[in-house]
Parts: sequence; C-alpha cells; structure tokens
Amino acid sequence: MAAGYWMFLDWLKRANGMRIVSASRNLSGDDNGRTLECTATVTLTIPKGLPEDFACAIIPSGTTSIASAGGTLLNGATTTLTRAASGNTTFAIQARKSAADSYVVTGS
Repeated sequence: MAAGYWMFLDWLKRANGMRIVSASRNLSGDDNGRTLECTATVTLTIPKGLPEDFACAIIPSGTTSIASAGGTLLNGATTTLTRAASGNTTFAIQARKSAADSYVVTGS
C-alpha cells in the first residue's frame, strides 16, 4: 500500500481518536468527529436526531453497510449503502446543513 495511505490513517488516529467497531450498532452523537475502524462485517445505522454538524470517517473490514433509520436520508434516499473492504478503502459520513436528518456518504 502507498505510504500516503498509512500516513493518512495515522493522522486520523491521532487527530480525533479512533474507535473500534466489532458489532452492528447505531451511530450516536459520541461518534461525531471520530474515525470508526470496523473489525468485522457490520451494519452502522444512522438514526434521526444526530447533531447537525455530524461527521465521521469509517474504515471498513469485511463488508460494512450504512443503513438509514426512521426516515433519515443517505445520498438522497432511504436505502442501505454497502462497502467491501479492499485495498485502501475508507469512507465518510457528513450531515447536510440544508436538510435535517440527511447525510452524504462518500468513498470507494
């Protein structure tokens, strides 16, 4: 893997405290600004009512799914987004300021 990728991961760990996720769960306000490292195949659910400035980075392992709950929107829809870990995969969740309980999920 490219040295830049490992430097980026090291920065994420130091900058905001990495949390390990080993089982499916709901995201919470405590995850805001954090990096979540998944160590298993998990589903992370985005509930209504997260802080309006919510953002977090995710490093998947196995297959990581991001699901909406209670009408939250992910990239404009109430669907589940799935990413399989491969190579240099990371992705991010960012709240949209223009619409409550609406999030943009980016990454590859």
